[in-house]
Amino acid sequence: MRQLSKPKISASSTVGVSRTGGQRSWDSSANELEDLKDSFRAWALTSQNHRCAFCLAKIGHVLARRGIDIDHFAPKETYPRWTFETMNWIVACSSCNQHFKSRYDPVVPTSKNIKNSIYYSTEFTLVHPYLDKLDNHLCGGFMNDNRRPTPIQTLDDKGRETVRLFDLASPDLLSEWKNDYRRNKFDRLPPILQYIYDRILDSL
Repeated sequence: MRQLSKPKISASSTVGVSRTGGQRSWDSSANELEDLKDSFRAWALTSQNHRCAFCLAKIGHVLARRGIDIDHFAPKETYPRWTFETMNWIVACSSCNQHFKSRYDPVVPTSKNIKNSIYYSTEFTLVHPYLDKLDNHLCGGFMNDNRRPTPIQTLDDKGRETVRLFDLASPDLLSEWKNDYRRNKFDRLPPILQYIYDRILDSL
């Protein structure tokens, strides 16, 4: 997991309103909503270097093996007022969104601002990629493409719950991170060194 920049794209006041004046469905095919989703997805993939916000698996890339979802951090079924709040949208792989997180509700029940719908001040049981300072909750893992991945460590209850929910301490995930790191290192080598490396492997 990595710290993410806050979204630079926000929904207009009309995007969540249907023709009849009620709240528009998330699955609506309205052009305004579809355009917003496409713009947000494109921005997020670039901002996240084409990686899932939670497990950091490659998504939206030629080498990616996982689908792309827009996760509602606070589930839209429970908090419909935040359905079109882009701070509540997290671009993640389908595995993290549909399998691990699914309908998990990370909103702390005693959060003072739930009734007032103040999203920025709401308390969560999970590390929020936009709102939380990652270093206060987690360390290690796959920090960036230039640092060798290490086993992820938790620093508090929020970090522990995040690692538990998404299985971020999985040895298989650490192995996947290390393979990505090695692949990135190889891709940055000069072509002649890549050629020599491939010839050495072929001779083994």
